[in-house]
Amino acid sequence: MKKEKRNKIEKVIDKTGLPKEIIENKTKLILIGDDELTIENHKGVMKFEEDSIEINAKPKPIKIVGHSFSIEKIDDEVIFIKGKVKSIDYSY
Repeated sequence: MKKEKRNKIEKVIDKTGLPKEIIENKTKLILIGDDELTIENHKGVMKFEEDSIEINAKPKPIKIVGHSFSIEKIDDEVIFIKGKVKSIDYSY
């Protein structure tokens, strides 16, 4: 069943040209070096501290650990974070 669903998703991606994360409704993280993080397709910030951030993401929350964090931009689709990223945890 999962393979059949995967094939349908791949066909939609091929036909529409839309990014996979949009079709599958998943959060996309872009880390540049260890000091700039862009999070796309999020569901909001659950917790913000200077040394950790918890993001309500799809399919599950994400915890970012580091220091000197600041949110440079946030809107309904994108969060842009600056600061030193030490780890990104998808399993907490």
